[in-house]
Amino acid sequence: HGGLLARRELPEHMAALKEHGIETIDLLVVNLYPFEATVAKAGCTLADAIENIDIGGPAMVRSAAKNWKDVAVLTDAAQYPAVIDELKASGKLSDKKGVSLPDTLLPVGALTEKDHADLVVICAPIHLHADLTCRALAGGSNVLCEKPLCARPEDAETMMAAERESGLIVAIGYQWAFSHAVQELKKDILSLSLGKPICLKTLVLWPRRLSYYARNSWAGRIRTADGSWVLDSPLNNAMAHYLHNMLYLLGDVTETAAEAADIRAELYRANQIENYDTAALQAFTSGGTELRMYAAHPVREAVDPLVSFRFEDALVETGPDRLIRARFRDGRVKTYGLPDERVFGKLQVTIRCIREKLPVPCGIAASVSHTRCINSIQDFPVADFPGERLRTDGGGVDSLVWVEGLAEEFKRRFDFDSF
Repeated sequence: HGGLLARRELPEHMAALKEHGIETIDLLVVNLYPFEATVAKAGCTLADAIENIDIGGPAMVRSAAKNWKDVAVLTDAAQYPAVIDELKASGKLSDKKGVSLPDTLLPVGALTEKDHADLVVICAPIHLHADLTCRALAGGSNVLCEKPLCARPEDAETMMAAERESGLIVAIGYQWAFSHAVQELKKDILSLSLGKPICLKTLVLWPRRLSYYARNSWAGRIRTADGSWVLDSPLNNAMAHYLHNMLYLLGDVTETAAEAADIRAELYRANQIENYDTAALQAFTSGGTELRMYAAHPVREAVDPLVSFRFEDALVETGPDRLIRARFRDGRVKTYGLPDERVFGKLQVTIRCIREKLPVPCGIAASVSHTRCINSIQDFPVADFPGERLRTDGGGVDSLVWVEGLAEEFKRRFDFDSF
């Protein structure tokens, strides 16, 4: 897949191809297995259906789609004549015009009375979430959209209006919110069993190599090349779950999240990207609860989410086993469980809510406060880390830029009582 994924404008990508003797691929032509036609046949067996599940073809299409600027994709013989004519006429494809995926690969475009989906799962770049969600709802399908909700609050309003008009369900894939552990914890918070919430803190340190930012055209960007807002950052992508979790737990009811106010953010950048890769955040809810989060990619070793939620009568934390536990002042200990125990929990819960006509625990109303918070954070300036603190491990697309002392600093700040 290197010949498909390599971006021509990145010297390190081209150097890696040369090192391994790989040629670039400009045009991908794939004949996908006829799965839809196969399962529609009378007498189709399970073995027949499984045999017609294409693996290599879609994998190559995904690789090419990530590098859409340099690679054209053909998946339908009906596309061949126009492309051949253009190649004969000019020897190249003009911005890959006329070369697009057929509707069979884009279910949202195939939502007709004939091909109806009860649920559309949207796993797409952030800047496409709002449009794809609205198109799915217009086609009569419920939606499970990957986190975050969208890039801008006005997009969220559009999605809300589309959901209301359709009468269907939109779930947003913050998986912790769909877990039994977080739902049980939220019940106790709402019932004040833990006492008044005082301060919720989260620390996440996840190394990300150069390949993470080179994997597509919008990673680390504020806007895409065509001007669409994407606001890609640790807090709005890889670590969005954990900022959202704090807001969600403090929502007034199961299906809402608290709004963040009085926001203070320190934003930093070690990698050569447009947006930030490191953030220290402090905010307060309308009820006066303090929220703090420390998130960074330019670190050498990963620290999975550590939470420390202080209430009047209990301290809720995650330990080395990642279980969420509450330790009460009177000595009692309550274990809520593992928040990411069920990999497909959000899908299973969403399907159950559709079938039983129940509200989803995490829909648009429970996610929009995160979008508003992200946009407020984005108003703060992004500072480059001093060059003398930067270190690099490895080379090429596998290189890791990290900041000397950053992990230790964030761990120390997380343990302190002040921001």
